[in-house]
Amino acid sequence: MSINLRAYSVYDEDIGYCQGQSFLAAVLLLHMPEEQAFCVLVKIMYDYGLRDLYKNNFEDLHCKFYQLERLLQEQLPELHNHFMDLNLEAHMYASQWFLTLFTVKFPLCMVFHIIDLLLSEPPPPTKSLSIHSDARTSKLDPSCFLLTEEGLPCSAPSLSAVQNPRSKTQEPQDDGHKMVNEYACRLLELLGMGHRLFVPRLLPTSKEDLLQADFEGALKFFRVQLPKRYRAEENARRLMEQACNIKVPTKKLKKYEKEYQTLREQQAQQEDPIDRYKRENRRLQETSLRLEQENDDLAHELVTSKIALRSDLDQVEDKADVLNKELLQTKQKLVETEDEKRRQEEESAQIKEVFRRELEKAECEVRKTSAIILDYKQVRTP
Repeated sequence: MSINLRAYSVYDEDIGYCQGQSFLAAVLLLHMPEEQAFCVLVKIMYDYGLRDLYKNNFEDLHCKFYQLERLLQEQLPELHNHFMDLNLEAHMYASQWFLTLFTVKFPLCMVFHIIDLLLSEPPPPTKSLSIHSDARTSKLDPSCFLLTEEGLPCSAPSLSAVQNPRSKTQEPQDDGHKMVNEYACRLLELLGMGHRLFVPRLLPTSKEDLLQADFEGALKFFRVQLPKRYRAEENARRLMEQACNIKVPTKKLKKYEKEYQTLREQQAQQEDPIDRYKRENRRLQETSLRLEQENDDLAHELVTSKIALRSDLDQVEDKADVLNKELLQTKQKLVETEDEKRRQEEESAQIKEVFRRELEKAECEVRKTSAIILDYKQVRTP
């Protein structure tokens, strides 16, 4: 998993690695090899718009929170008022779920259904608005995979299966405008998946518990108790079936997005420029301090590494000197051993020569003795 995350941080220099990507990468690695998991991760981040939530200081993510709170206010006003009384904002319980596609706390059986829901339709086909417009990504061209209940990847539906063929008489400008609208709707589908789970299903089933909870209790409920309810695969499957049958309020989401942009513009206009510059200055100072701290840490690490390398080098040099001395001693012992060997060979040759002479002398004495005995026998014989 670390290999895929490091590869993506290099591949996507603007976003890099963000906390939460590891959960999505882990889910993909459970179903496919590293290369395919990386391609699908890139596809989800680029073509399905997940990386937009990380851009511009999470501006798009805050817009999603606003849309979620507006839907909550409209469909569950009692629960919305209770959250307002507790000062419980959407980002306090929904940020991890949106950024990681619900892969943080929920059981795998439910996570697989959610990823299937996201990948069940291909991304926008137009190259001018998709990942393939990038020179690097056009070489990658990753295919889309679905995570089936059997745990095996299968190909996503083809574009021809979900697109209506373009009329030959249709103008190219109208087709391009249609593609833009389809892309915008696809991005809203990513948000709609969260809204289909949050407002119509997850929150109503937990409404009574949340109304009785205080601030800490509500956060604990979202963090611990709610995921426990869907550990059973049947409960997760039933929830996803019900969520898929709910129509995503695309027009309302667009309306709420415009409201959010208007509020942001009004806040920017009403804000004192001096206060804005002070806030920006504080942000830059914090960034500068963080970078300085990182620089100090890197410098300290560099100095520590140099000292450690110098120490290791000294130890290696000392060991090399010891080994050289041992080598010289071994060579000297080898020379002395060879000299001793030659001396012993010479002594051995001399001893052999002495033994040979003594043996010849003994043989000569034996022959003389044998001749004397033979002559004596002959004299004694009548």
